[in-house]
Formats: sequence, C-alpha cells, structure tokens
Amino acid sequence: MEAYEPWFDEMLSSPDFPLDYPTVLPTIQHPLNVRLGESIWLKGYTIDRTTVKPGDTILLTLYWTTTANIFERYSVFNQILEPGVAMYGQRDGEPGCDRLPTSKWKVNELVVDPYRIPIFPDAKAGTYPLITGMYQREQGYRLEIFSADGRPLGNQLELTTITIEPP
Repeated sequence: MEAYEPWFDEMLSSPDFPLDYPTVLPTIQHPLNVRLGESIWLKGYTIDRTTVKPGDTILLTLYWTTTANIFERYSVFNQILEPGVAMYGQRDGEPGCDRLPTSKWKVNELVVDPYRIPIFPDAKAGTYPLITGMYQREQGYRLEIFSADGRPLGNQLELTTITIEPP
C-alpha cells in the first residue's frame, strides 16, 4: 500500500479534482425564464463583468434545464456585436465546455454552462449587446426563443450590454 500511496494522491485525489455537477444549487445572478424551442429553458446567467478592454475575457455562465428529453445536439452562441456592423467577441460551443451535449441532458436537471468570451484585440470602444441562443450545427438553424408566457422573442436573446473601453 505504501508504494501506491503517492501515485494515488497525485493521480486520483488531487485538490483540483473537478465535480461534474454542483453539490448545491448555485446562486443565479440574473434570473431569467425563457424557453428555447419546445423544452429547453434558460433559467438565468452570471457574468463576471460588463466593462472590458480589447483583449480581455468575460466569464459568462448560463443555467439551463429541460422539461423533456432532447434528441438533437444544439450548440450555444454568445456574441458581443454592433448590429449590422461587426462582432467584437464570440464563443460558441456545446454546453458544459463541450462535455454536456443537449442530447444527454436529464429532465429537470440544472445544467451549469460556463463560457470564456474573448474580446477581440481590434474591438472598437463603445457599448454593445451580449446575445445568446442555440443552434443546430449540422442543419444551421437557430432555436426560436419564447417568454415564459409563450410570447415569441426571436432567435437570439440580449442578456446585457458590454462596454468596451479604449485600449
């Protein structure tokens, strides 16, 4: 046993041992309750800051749940853009750092979905919307978004605004 003890400590029980799911429900900084498609719900988000400089990174965490089994894999898009002009930051991917595809979600389970959104080095100073949504990568369509009472909101949702300061 003594011969294996250091190996066990280093390989299997390091202090950085990640949890797959939170052990307690997280506090959602900005609660929402919008539906994407038929059964995916965006419960809210947490963001580390809304004022940045070119080259910075924003940490955005989205909180999802589903009311039915999902059979397709959807990707999430997060974009900071000047509508019709330019994009100043972006991060797309499958939920859970590409480890929790929507097709594996369990009904009513909270999915904690973090993104590090880089601000492009050539981003122009100003205040711009941060939008999010989901799309089906192979077929290219976005899921429609609805308010809790069923009112259509389009295929992207503005979460907040991001202020980019001059470098």
